Parts: sequence; C-alpha cells; structure tokens
Amino acid sequence: MQKYLMTEQDKNLSMLIHLLEKTGTAVELDQRGESVAVLVPKREYDHLTKLKRSPWESLMVFRQEEDIESLDIDTDIFNERKTQDNGQ
Repeated sequence: MQKYLMTEQDKNLSMLIHLLEKTGTAVELDQRGESVAVLVPKREYDHLTKLKRSPWESLMVFRQEEDIESLDIDTDIFNERKTQDNGQ
C-alpha cells in the first residue's frame, strides 16, 4: 500500500484514483504523520461491505466453495474433543 500526505492528495486526487484503477492497490492518506484514511478500489470496498452472513450461512458457503476433502483434515481431532467432553 502506498502512502501519500493529505497535501499531496489535494493536488493529485485524479492521479490517486488512476493508481487505484490501474494497480487495484489501496492508497493510504497521512495527515501530520498520522494515517487518516485509506482509498480502496470499488471492488474491494464492495467485498468488505457486502451483507454479513450468519456463522451458519458462512459455513454453508464455505462447504460449497471449498473441496473439503482436499484440506486433509484429520477428523479424529473432533472425536477426541467429544470424548473429553463426555468424560466430564
């Protein structure tokens, strides 16, 4: 992410927007040595602000989008936890 001073962004807003479009990289704006804002590409903004899903909906989407078998998760770890819980 590139950083620009607020005084620079006042003079070069069109250049910063062009940079966003061209690189797809966020641009950080500083004022008096402090980061005050970040310009992000519209696509990234849309992704960050889309409707939030419930944990269950997120799990269902994950299961649809990912090949669970390819993750090679040892399911015995879940059985061990169940055994520990039942033993209490």
